[in-house]
Parts: sequence; C-alpha cells; structure tokens
Amino acid sequence: MTVIGISGSYGGLNAGDEAILTCIVEQLNGAFPDAELVVFSRNPRHTTDHHGVDRGIPVREVTGDQVVPEVDRLDLLLLGGGGILYDEEVHNYLREVELAHERGIPTVAYAVGVGPLRQQEERQKVRDALNGMDAVTVRDVETKRAFEEVGVRREVVVTADPAWLLTPVDLTEEALQKEGVASARPLVGISVRERAGRRAFARALGLPQHGRRRCRLRRRPVLGRRGLRAHGAPGRDRGAPGHGRDGGAGPSTRGDRPVRAW
Repeated sequence: MTVIGISGSYGGLNAGDEAILTCIVEQLNGAFPDAELVVFSRNPRHTTDHHGVDRGIPVREVTGDQVVPEVDRLDLLLLGGGGILYDEEVHNYLREVELAHERGIPTVAYAVGVGPLRQQEERQKVRDALNGMDAVTVRDVETKRAFEEVGVRREVVVTADPAWLLTPVDLTEEALQKEGVASARPLVGISVRERAGRRAFARALGLPQHGRRRCRLRRRPVLGRRGLRAHGAPGRDRGAPGHGRDGGAGPSTRGDRPVRAW
C-alpha cells in the first residue's frame, strides 16, 4: 500500500490551516483512493477525528530518533500547504523533509508560503531543502520571489491556496442565531487579523479595549452601508508562536479611525 505523509501546521490551532488540510485530504483520496494518509500533527486525535486520515503523528512530542520509523514507512512526503516557512519554525517544519531526503523518499512542497525569513541559517536550510525536493509549488508570486532570493534553483510553480477547493457549506439560520448574528438584513462577513497589537487593533475598529484579551468581534457591527451590516470574525495573531500564518489582513487605517474599503 502507498503511504503518503502530510506535514504542516495541523492539529486544530488555526481554521485556515484546517481548511487547507481538508482540501489536501480530499484531493489525495480522489487521486489515490487506496493510499494510507499519515499526518504529522500537533494534535493527532483532533486530526484523525476531523479529517478521517489513517494515522496522526504527534510531531511536536516525538524526538528525531522517534520519528525516523514513521518517515521510513513513507512513499511520499507532502510539505504544506500554507505559510509555514518562517524564521521561528523552519527547523520544525523541515525536520521530516530532511529525514526523507536522507532516505531517498520523494518530497513535494505543496502551495506553501514563506516569510519573514531573515536569519541566514534559516534561509540556507530552506534553500537546501527545496532544492532537494521533487516538486515545489507556492501559493503566490511573492513566495516564488522569496525562494529565488534565498537561492532555490529548481522550478517553482505558482498555484493557488488549497482552501479555494473547499466545498461550500450552507450557513443555516440556526448557526447565525447561535453566534448572535441577526439575519433579517443582508450580511457581509469579514475575517480580520490583528496586526498592530490588540489595543491598536481594537482602537482602529472603534471597539472596546480589554487589555490583553482578544477582541470579540463576532457580535459587534463594524461597518454599515446601504442596509448592509458587516460582522468580523477573529483570526489568529500573526505572531502567535507555532501557528501557520494564514488569515485575512486587517482593515486599512488612517489615524485612529477605520478607512472604508469602498
């Protein structure tokens, strides 16, 4: 049986990363229906319960020696997707890739993002790992340029974020009511990310500030125009340690007031 490993920021920490894994699993099941899918995850039980994969490996709990037998079983290792190659986490995400290369196991980078990547050691590690891969795809042109800057010489193909392959799910009236969102008027959903610190972020949106507590945006109207009401959903802090770097950008601001996007 073909065994395919998937390594990324998985385990329920970030909704965007979980969406990416959902799409990867669906695509692999369609192309290789008899393959065993193994995910290197921060929370293997969450991953197996929510994504129906065959096995989950507690990647942040096992040592390099302990993970070797898991890598030895693989016929292919898939790295990605998402923005996982940045200074603080490069060593963690490339460990299994390096072990696979030592054993001659094919590796593929799938729709990955990069940066910030400023440390020379991390830049060299990314360059060496990607140059040894059998295929590299990225989700934006900026990542391709960044790879070229650090010395990646193999072909890099620009694709799209795997999350675009998600099958739409109906948003029911019950789900809206559970979140305290009235559906009597047309709604616009906005996924926002904290970029300037929690207090500055709350101030820019005109929301109450609660010290270090995360802003609760779902129940507060942020923008309104022509009968539309927009509700925000909180994303994860870009600086949160150990998380993939996926999510929407915050609003443009001028001074302390939000600037309309229209």
